[in-house]
Amino acid sequence: MRFSALLLSGLLLGLTAQGQTIQRCAADEVYAHEVARDPQREAFRAETEAEMQRVQQLGMPESVVHQIPVVFHVMHYDQGDNISEAQILSALQILNEDMRRTNPDTGNLRALFKGVAADMEVEFVLANKGPNGECTNGINRQWSPNSLKANNAIKSELNWPNTKYLNIWVVRTIELTGITPGSIVLGYSAFPYNGIPVTQDGIVIRHDHLGNVGTAAGTRHRTLTHEVGHYLNLYHTFQNGCGFGDQCADTPPVVSASSGCNAAQNSCSTDSPDLVDMIENYMDYTNDACMNTFTLNQKARAKAVLNSPVLRGNLTTAANLLATGVTGTLSCSPVADFELTRSLLCAGDALTFEDYSAYLGNPIYHWNVLDVNNQVVHHTTTQNPSLVMANPGQYTVSLTIQASNGSNTMNKPLALTVRPAAGTTYSPWFIGTMEDPLPNADWTTTTFADSSYWRRTTVASKQGSASYLFQNHKLPAGGEVSSLIAGPIAFANTGTLNLRFA
Repeated sequence: MRFSALLLSGLLLGLTAQGQTIQRCAADEVYAHEVARDPQREAFRAETEAEMQRVQQLGMPESVVHQIPVVFHVMHYDQGDNISEAQILSALQILNEDMRRTNPDTGNLRALFKGVAADMEVEFVLANKGPNGECTNGINRQWSPNSLKANNAIKSELNWPNTKYLNIWVVRTIELTGITPGSIVLGYSAFPYNGIPVTQDGIVIRHDHLGNVGTAAGTRHRTLTHEVGHYLNLYHTFQNGCGFGDQCADTPPVVSASSGCNAAQNSCSTDSPDLVDMIENYMDYTNDACMNTFTLNQKARAKAVLNSPVLRGNLTTAANLLATGVTGTLSCSPVADFELTRSLLCAGDALTFEDYSAYLGNPIYHWNVLDVNNQVVHHTTTQNPSLVMANPGQYTVSLTIQASNGSNTMNKPLALTVRPAAGTTYSPWFIGTMEDPLPNADWTTTTFADSSYWRRTTVASKQGSASYLFQNHKLPAGGEVSSLIAGPIAFANTGTLNLRFA
């Protein structure tokens, strides 16, 4: 029989329990935490409201469609949450249909609310230029262990200027101060204020509640629509209960967050006339299939934010749309980017290189796979090549892309490990030693966690003079997996195999 030893550490500390509470949005809790840490935030909110009133009093025209450049930062932990471009495009389509009231379920709005339903006249467009004028498709991808229990700290890892782009961080799960432990938070957004730093701004959202394909297949998810509402300074319809806390006279007050889709629900009698709750409003917590509208007052608030030069106004200026490649003739330098479908395989196995580069025109690809001596062992010029790796070893993968306005190279040093296809035969026993630094011909680690989590130590050993130490304190969040993997070992004519780790 063949045997390949696999040691798992950092072991799935955050297992999902049955009966977890779904929290559709955590914007209020994040704001409350920020106020507790910095009471000045309440003054910032008051200044924002005063600025919006000032802009609304100017009587600026409503019939202007505002475009906002967007960048998605896909902060993935493994390939399962490294979502596709198609999924992101589906999310943008849903968002823009909801904002422009071209969504296919507008007819579900009850007649008593049709007179206040609004086309928000706001559209979100993937950026075509990055902060330095480089080409982009508006999607960045980065491996991050903080994707497992994301909070505002993840914004420091990768961000673009918030005066030019709406930053959206796509993560696996969200865990925040002030949220009931074990709750499943779908997303949260920052409210605008003058001078808000990028590390507090933008939207954080779970990958499986973004769009309606890929990991979010089966539902027209409205989490992004809801969070964009907060980004434009819309409050929950249940803000301050029955006291009209959302600052919109055309949304009936709601005593607390709604759920389900109860058309008969009338939780407040403080409005005149006393209307049933607007369960169709995107700023409540009803089911995605129940939501289908913003209102005219909500539109007026959003427009005030977008017409204010100290809030979100710079995003929609002609100069910014040109700088981010949303309008005008595009001219930008290419950016090489790629992912490996597998980072660990056996000799004779195949893997695919997935191109995520951004460029103009028809590019020329130069892929190189180099051994530890920096010698090229594979070269190909196809966009998404599949290669069979015949020989064991560690390999660097390099992509150079030549396109209009130049070339660019991405290197991933020692990103690929190929193990022997067949193990050495041992009888009657085999003792694995750990004398050499990682990785080596006998042992390797997965790339799901930083390889520096494992290191050689001479403090303790069973056989030989060294062992491998897992530095658990380096894990920023529970739920991570890091593996130490031995090469394949063949035990011929063995009926029972006993394993002992010491």
